[in-house]
Amino acid sequence: MSQGILNILPTTKSGKSVKVSSDTTLICSVSGLSISPISPGRCNLRGETSADKSFQSKTQFFSLDIRDSNDFENSIASQYFFDEAGPELVELSTAGLPIEYRANTPTICKVNGIKIEFFAPGNCAISGIQRGSAFIDQSAVKEINLKVMRKNFISFVPAESINLSVKTYQLDAIASSGLKVYYTSYSPEVCTISENVLTLFKHGYCSVEVSQPGDIYTVQATAKTSRIKIMRENVITMILPSSTALKLKSLQLTGVSSSGLPVTYKSLTPTSCIITNGLLSLQSIGTCTIVASQLGDEFTLPAQDLSTSILISNDRVLADQPDFLTGYQIKAIYVVPSDGTDRGYDTNGYITSMLKEGNAFLKSSIGLEYQIDSAGSDFDIQYFKSSYSTSYFLSGEDLANDLAREMKLYENATLDRKNYIFFIDVPSLKNNKACGYAGMPGLLSVYAVGPTNSGSSTCVGKSLNFENYASKGWVHESLHNLGVDHTINDSCDLMRGSGDCNSVWTMDKDRNKYVGSATQGVNILTLRVWKGYTSDQNLRASCSIQYAWIARNDGLRYALCPTGSQFIGALTYCWDGISRVELQVWRNNGWESLGEGNHHSEPWGKFVNWKCSSGYTAPWKEVTVTSPGLQKYRWMINNREGEVLNIIWQR
Repeated sequence: MSQGILNILPTTKSGKSVKVSSDTTLICSVSGLSISPISPGRCNLRGETSADKSFQSKTQFFSLDIRDSNDFENSIASQYFFDEAGPELVELSTAGLPIEYRANTPTICKVNGIKIEFFAPGNCAISGIQRGSAFIDQSAVKEINLKVMRKNFISFVPAESINLSVKTYQLDAIASSGLKVYYTSYSPEVCTISENVLTLFKHGYCSVEVSQPGDIYTVQATAKTSRIKIMRENVITMILPSSTALKLKSLQLTGVSSSGLPVTYKSLTPTSCIITNGLLSLQSIGTCTIVASQLGDEFTLPAQDLSTSILISNDRVLADQPDFLTGYQIKAIYVVPSDGTDRGYDTNGYITSMLKEGNAFLKSSIGLEYQIDSAGSDFDIQYFKSSYSTSYFLSGEDLANDLAREMKLYENATLDRKNYIFFIDVPSLKNNKACGYAGMPGLLSVYAVGPTNSGSSTCVGKSLNFENYASKGWVHESLHNLGVDHTINDSCDLMRGSGDCNSVWTMDKDRNKYVGSATQGVNILTLRVWKGYTSDQNLRASCSIQYAWIARNDGLRYALCPTGSQFIGALTYCWDGISRVELQVWRNNGWESLGEGNHHSEPWGKFVNWKCSSGYTAPWKEVTVTSPGLQKYRWMINNREGEVLNIIWQR
């Protein structure tokens, strides 16, 4: 039918014209010599010639098939979502006949009549055909390919806030597609992400974006972002004495929070004490109870209130008072044996006069003096009634360490370096062989200040240019603590070990032993111990390791180290095959690496008495710490834990 009108040219032998007509006028029509198709079918034609004198009339029948073309087209989109209704296909061909459709990907889609249904994402392949009829051509096979997509949504509901102390946090975003999601941190100074693990570094907002790029049959998800508050914990520490004397009148409260935010105070016992701007004013004898608080801020958790009670006594200081001075200082403690006589040397000015005279001698000799631990305008001289007897003190060989253990000096160590001098109320020490002795170097010394008994050494009383020999004695022991050895060729030198002096006591008068020279162990002018210079980082201040073990409740060995840059070593072992050293620090409830270290036979440096035997070494690393406090470290030796230790950092 698509060919349109068919022109014919019938002929006869007689040459007569032929009249053509249609016997199937619904199928075709004839006009002259042109056949016009009307509809598909068999077109029956009649051809007639009239008679004349030469020929008879003639009728002849002809037929031809009128065929129709057959086609179809589907105008539908090329992409659909599998969880939505599919499109409808064209039902009839151009010939008006129904089209047959078949899905070639039955796991992806199917065709019900002309309706497409989707089952899963993928390529939906459909074939369509119209097979025609007797007078209608079969259509060409039409292939339809549809991209069936799945939608993609991200579900991400992280915690609104995370404590910094947890260090890591697992993110749990999911995509509705089931495909892997990807995380990006836009605040790497606060947090980073590896796979789905969030690693926390500091407090603040941690900005996280979650994305899912999709795939060939999955649309890209809209990214989701979240701001998570990383909260730092907040712990208050406050070192206060268990008791104080009413005469001190006031104490400056020095509580600190781990966050660094200011601490506020209130007194629960206003009749005994009141607080104004952090200054504790003592009102009367009794118990003073203080509560320290820190409310936190946007990224800091509120601290748990810290309650502390202080016994306010009439005149005696039974515990170390809050430090008025910073840095290295002499701490005087008056010790009375369990069965000894309390002569009140801590309160009657006796020990005070020794401290002042000894310091004045230093000032006149070398132009320098010590800081003496003070509370207000008075020296902070502590009283201690020991459980040890007089006989024990008279004969004991290690009294300084015994007293340090008994008093638990390092259980809650002070923030400032203190050279503890125990003024013991006995006439002599070491069975009358010594007036005092000290660690060299160290931070502990003892000196006998009791009245002289018959047959005992003269440890107190007038001595040449000293009103009290004990004034010279405590300075002598303090220099041992600094590392100065005995002077052997000058019996009038402050550091003499033996001999008699008949002139005046001097202090390295030729400046070739320990003042300006280190031939006697150390040049004391180079040390960070003198008043006015206790924060001078150009002066040396080395770590101190107690030669006798003074245990703390945590059971770990420890060293006392001045703040600044220090060599940190091991305290317990040496090794014979170290190939790799790493120092770790305990922070936020986990170990953090401080990097690789080295190993040496003297890991703490040449100024600290700690050395490995021949053929052995111990780990060391230089670290810099600027804030005082207790810090735990771990040595990893050849990738295995070697030793855990504490460093008590002090100003």
